[in-house]
Amino acid sequence: MPDTELLIQPSELKRANQELRAASTASIIEWAADRYGDQLCVATSFTDTVLVHAVTQVMPDIPVVFLHTGLHFPETLETMKKAQAAYALNLKVIHPEPNVADLWTSGVESCCEARKVLPLERGLREAGFKAWFSGVRWDDSPERANSPVVGLDSRDMVKVNPIVSWTNDEVDTYIEKHDLVSNPLLEQGYTSIGCWPCTMPALTDDDARSGRWVGASHTECGLHR
Repeated sequence: MPDTELLIQPSELKRANQELRAASTASIIEWAADRYGDQLCVATSFTDTVLVHAVTQVMPDIPVVFLHTGLHFPETLETMKKAQAAYALNLKVIHPEPNVADLWTSGVESCCEARKVLPLERGLREAGFKAWFSGVRWDDSPERANSPVVGLDSRDMVKVNPIVSWTNDEVDTYIEKHDLVSNPLLEQGYTSIGCWPCTMPALTDDDARSGRWVGASHTECGLHR
């Protein structure tokens, strides 16, 4: 998308981050809802349903986007089904193209590009979305510690991170308070859950994503570039 078609100008982006950095999660969601309306969706990996629950409290009918890579743990797919039933989600499942590259034949970068990045780009574009909610948090990993509340992704779509400031303890408290649906793999030490070939329990307590792509230089799948 060329600069002339940016969905938020740099000055507004800077102002939004200044105003929303200390705002409540609900206020951040309301800002995005007022700004983008039905051109807004929420993306989730169904590690838990914290983001989905928080957003749907403000926007009950918002499209909830899930990338079905074909390589998810069975527990993740079961979590998706339970969440849809529990919260009556407006669920939109995006699939990769048939016969896409696999981790063991094309490498991590190619697999993530084919099974995550390109399908999300295609799915968001075809649905006419201009902005999306993400569950990125500063506590996720050192690489995410400086993530903005509002930013532009690699597609120049607006990405809003309404729980970016939440600590791990705050996430756990929210799950318990609202008795939320969560992926059972969390109880087995999987603090960040992606595709089964490249996800294992966290290696350290201070990096929730340390169990992703172990042994590779890869730290992100590319969705949050």
